[in-house]
Amino acid sequence: MAGRRLIFNGKDVQIGYIEGNEVFDLAGRKRCNYTVATGNLCDSIGERVIGHVSLDGTFVGASWLSDELFGKPSGEADADRSRARTHRARHRPKQASVQRPNHLPPRTAVPKEPEKPLAHSQPFSGDPQAGLNTSEKA
Repeated sequence: MAGRRLIFNGKDVQIGYIEGNEVFDLAGRKRCNYTVATGNLCDSIGERVIGHVSLDGTFVGASWLSDELFGKPSGEADADRSRARTHRARHRPKQASVQRPNHLPPRTAVPKEPEKPLAHSQPFSGDPQAGLNTSEKA
């Protein structure tokens, strides 16, 4: 039997778990199927993708779908998980704030020139081997 993976909502409250290729709510009722290779949750009937479980165990999908699959969460946030998420956020690289140099002129819209129709070339009417070396002729 495969190990149990916990599923959390976006507020770090456990809403269900995965065992093998099956997903269960906290009451132990099977709710849908799980595809290990992709992390997708599929309905039991048509194999239609209805959600996703991220690598850190967070359910990704519409909140109404989460409520329908797992019920409204009534538990409290997992403290260890919340601390880990806060720690990761603090240590993410900061986004660089790139500013346009002051010495450049302001950007202005340049009107696009209308496209000129291409001149059609004349059909070829010569010897197809013209211009080839004699060594290249068959």
